[in-house]
Amino acid sequence: TVGPGHLIVDSVSISEVTVAPPPMVSIYDIQYTTDISGDSPENGNILTTSGIVTGVFAFGSDADRFFIQDGDGAWNGIYVYNTTPVALGDSVVVTGTVTEYFGLTEIGTVTSVVIASSGNAQPNPVLISTGDAAQEQYEAVLVQVTDALCSSADDGFGGFTVSDGSGNRVI
Repeated sequence: TVGPGHLIVDSVSISEVTVAPPPMVSIYDIQYTTDISGDSPENGNILTTSGIVTGVFAFGSDADRFFIQDGDGAWNGIYVYNTTPVALGDSVVVTGTVTEYFGLTEIGTVTSVVIASSGNAQPNPVLISTGDAAQEQYEAVLVQVTDALCSSADDGFGGFTVSDGSGNRVI
């Protein structure tokens, strides 16, 4: 209630609430899906995951964005939409929300990036054809193609097109 010239508190209730930390989830469990859309089963969930930084880049004036991977092979890579400066080979622990952005599964609305160590070895790349590189299980995974020819040196945004005869792929 309001008293003359001041506020009077009639009753107060104070509670202590314990908030559980987001669960630790492997990148594989975030990425693996049988859904035809390719959407993550963790879409919309806040969680923590970890991996080795396999790619760092910037779009225009945006700060660094990066990829992490927590093992070799399919379903083990993810894009992190965040501005924390990291380097290739950093081992990071990331907390954020899993989102789908134009078909790309990413960790967005990041609340924490912790660099656990640096100078770690990169995961082994998956040897695949350019035609297979667009398959969902290789999204954000370090891959290697061989005997590919460049058919377009500038597709805009720093990309170029290559093919080994099995299909074009923009890199």
